[in-house]
Amino acid sequence: MAKRLIFIVSFLLLAGTVKVFAQKSFDTKQPERLFEEAMTHFDNGRFGIARMLFEECAANISENQFVLQSDATYYAALSASNLQNDDAAYLLEKYANDYPQSNHLSYVYFRLGELSYDEEKFRNAIKWYNKVKVQDLDNDDLVRYNFKSGYARFMEGNYDDALKYLEKARHENSQWQSSANYYYAHIIYEKGNFHLIIVDCACFSISGKSRNKR
Repeated sequence: MAKRLIFIVSFLLLAGTVKVFAQKSFDTKQPERLFEEAMTHFDNGRFGIARMLFEECAANISENQFVLQSDATYYAALSASNLQNDDAAYLLEKYANDYPQSNHLSYVYFRLGELSYDEEKFRNAIKWYNKVKVQDLDNDDLVRYNFKSGYARFMEGNYDDALKYLEKARHENSQWQSSANYYYAHIIYEKGNFHLIIVDCACFSISGKSRNKR
């Protein structure tokens, strides 16, 4: 009887140990599953639920999962910025301070610049744009960066620097091209270089016709 009792107790203890181990194993995998689910929502533009899941993921990550912690925190902040949440700038700045070695930093600074740009705080936008490493941006973001950097400097009266960025943006076939040409020509006019405007208009007229034939 005693042996049978010892066996039952031992079995229950072993079963309990296996259950705890299985639960811990599940818990350590849970953040990865949450992150994948959050990324699916993020990629499909569902930034509200994506932010919630990224934050839940970040809150349940162990200390040795540093990369996942960084990525979850980054995408939570990015989701907030895409939603234009009131705390978006705070979250992005906090991320930059907490993860100074992150390979996401250039895009964080870019988004901080855009948030300031959208609020017409152009001097602050320039401050953030100056921190961006342009080689880290993809082509679409780079064109947007060049135009907005140029326009912000134009609005701050820094025409020489504005020309450098607008010059790049106006040569890219994008939604920013016509605006970049307009402000570029405006600066050239203000500087009294009228002959450059005539030459530029002729060149863009020719290139425009060429593009239309393709």
